[in-house]
Amino acid sequence: MALEQSINADSKSKGGVIGITHNKSALQRWFLTAHERASVTTALKEMYAIRDSDRMGTHKESQPKRVQRDEEDVKKLIACFSSNLMTNPFECDADNQLLNIATGVVLPPESARSLLESTEIRKKNMEAFIQDRLSTNKVSFWEPLKQLKIKTFASTKKKLTLKSTNEKVDANRNLFGRLLIVANSREVNLRGVLAYELSPVPLSLAHCDGSLRKTTKSVLMSVLEEKVRVSARLQVEPQDMKSIHLIDGMAVVQMMKGGNASTFGELANKFYAISTEPLLQSGCDRVDIVFDQYRDISIKSHERSRRGSSSALEVKINSPSTPVPKQWAKYISNPRNKTNLCTFLTQALSELGRKKLPQGKCLVIGGGCSDGESSLHIRRDHPTVTLRDLQANHEEADTRLLFHAKRASHPDSLLKLMY
Repeated sequence: MALEQSINADSKSKGGVIGITHNKSALQRWFLTAHERASVTTALKEMYAIRDSDRMGTHKESQPKRVQRDEEDVKKLIACFSSNLMTNPFECDADNQLLNIATGVVLPPESARSLLESTEIRKKNMEAFIQDRLSTNKVSFWEPLKQLKIKTFASTKKKLTLKSTNEKVDANRNLFGRLLIVANSREVNLRGVLAYELSPVPLSLAHCDGSLRKTTKSVLMSVLEEKVRVSARLQVEPQDMKSIHLIDGMAVVQMMKGGNASTFGELANKFYAISTEPLLQSGCDRVDIVFDQYRDISIKSHERSRRGSSSALEVKINSPSTPVPKQWAKYISNPRNKTNLCTFLTQALSELGRKKLPQGKCLVIGGGCSDGESSLHIRRDHPTVTLRDLQANHEEADTRLLFHAKRASHPDSLLKLMY
């Protein structure tokens, strides 16, 4: 501001550098004598009692309307953080992670480490450049420089997929030939050797690179249906029959596909409305919602990496105001995002249940707790209770539903599974 109202203001006024910019000697004389002209101008102002504020106060940045607009902008910025619309970077518990304060997207550890150490990396490269090219001529000055390739949020958008071949792998003929030679020279029982597969992994379960073979799971359903008799007509339920609904929580999430919600708070409200709809029926007094578990060491981890789930960035849900990612399919493909979503929905359903559940109805949530094994028992105007009798360490919600069905079964109750 001081520079704008002193030297720059004088240079733009009458008698300044305007008109002499192409005359090098005149421009040099003007700058060399600027301090002398400033002293003369200051003496004249003091002689005639002219204050600098009379001229300086006319700057556009000091106008009352501009000051008022700047104050309103500051208040809006503070409101974004105080209303949890954006993550407060000074109060965020991100465990030394880099995240986007607007979307909650978490940068992977490798990319975050590369970005945080970029200053040191550039400094070391600069010192190496000076030492090798300027001081010792070890490397030619004109040799091309190697790119540092600092990873950022943009570098993680590339999707990586693992492909495995489904063709049958034939036995190596060279290996079979060597086996024949060894069998003749060492009297090895070749029939016993050929009783096993000539590969490091069983080809009926995995490919030669160690990746698991995929199969059509729906084939098992047709086999089971052949051995089960299904009644052509369901029996009519008695009027006084009580029912307990068991819901696969992640199946509902996949069915909603974001629910056209702009924030996770809206998504939680829509999920609550769908899940508690059976409680509006006269015979239903309890709904059990069970979520999947996503562990790092799992038989499904290879399948998730094969689908390219590692390319989806993690999103921290700091508050209900966190925006829902527009690319829902890519967001939900990351197991960490599923875990964060299950934890958030459990907390949101607990708060909504204590306020909106009908009297005498209860909501049980399994798999969404911090330990992933306990269950929560929620009633209106009652504190949430952790159920240890419904504790289960199963990963899939299908088996957890069977566990809940066994524990929640009652001779006078009817269990209904909903997917």
